[in-house]
Amino acid sequence: LSLLEGEKKLIKCALPITERFHFIPGNRKLEHFDSLFANSYGRELKIQKALAPALAKYDYIIIDTSPSQGGVTISALFAAQMLICPIDPEVDSLDSAIELTKSIDIIKKSEMSTHFNMSKLYILPIKQKEGLFRNTFQKEVLHEINSVFGKDNFSTEIGILKPVLDDKSIPVERWQGIFKD
Repeated sequence: LSLLEGEKKLIKCALPITERFHFIPGNRKLEHFDSLFANSYGRELKIQKALAPALAKYDYIIIDTSPSQGGVTISALFAAQMLICPIDPEVDSLDSAIELTKSIDIIKKSEMSTHFNMSKLYILPIKQKEGLFRNTFQKEVLHEINSVFGKDNFSTEIGILKPVLDDKSIPVERWQGIFKD
């Protein structure tokens, strides 16, 4: 937050975990990004501008946001070159991913598109860990993921990744016919 507010430089915010891995902790006040920067011109570019000095120093910068479409997430989208969007195999999660992809398309068609550098969106289905469908995917939702994101429904290039299978008893081959990548 102090980086985005211009109070500290990036080098003062990055905590070295190892020589080649640094971490910038979030702050609960970032939940109020919209109200904190409500009157700021170009608030969508806050994270992009804050991270610009680090681009030459780091191979990768990973930004983890909540699955909302609030200001901090939009600002992170403007800073990103690639997005990995994990989705639970349920309709609400699929709907959120569709809305996010529509928002990306709207940004790419807006006057702010010159500041938007995202080249690829990856959809990553993840396994449900609790409930009736424990250790399985809802096949209907997986089919829907492929039908929605597997075609040219959006202007953004989209890749569908194989699902995260942390249960070794489920063979990856079981799902290979469902996914593009």
